[in-house]
Amino acid sequence: MKGNDENHSNLFIFLILLLFVLIPLSACANPKVISADLNYWKEEINTEEIVFSFEKLEGENQRVLRLEPEKEYLIEYELRFDRGLFDVFITDSDGEVLFFRLGTEEIKKNLLLELEGNVNLHMIGGTVKLKATDEVFNIIVKGDGEAAGYLKINWIEVN
Repeated sequence: MKGNDENHSNLFIFLILLLFVLIPLSACANPKVISADLNYWKEEINTEEIVFSFEKLEGENQRVLRLEPEKEYLIEYELRFDRGLFDVFITDSDGEVLFFRLGTEEIKKNLLLELEGNVNLHMIGGTVKLKATDEVFNIIVKGDGEAAGYLKINWIEVN
């Protein structure tokens, strides 16, 4: 009887281990099982810098930069896009666009870097001087559900 119980215990342990091996393998066969609803958004906010990383971004994410009204700021931006469609805006507190409607479609249109419907350029950046009309700049990033990339923004008060 004791040997029979030992065999059942060993079989049970073997089946549990087999289950732990098969579950990840079945998910690897179809990665959409794991990532179908993934809307990944990571941000790092420092005193004068914000970095947004996103994967499968759907809808709109907004962050607020607190500023001093009537002062000018130098805004440096770096935008990397890996796939999908997205737009980036800087607005005031009333929603008026202060700087760039920047997104995949505008990049393709303005820079004429299309190659059979795919974007050839993956990163752009620049600097712009903006005057704060009130106490905030809103950074808005909108994605189509497949959007992936990152946006880095630095701001420095100009004397």
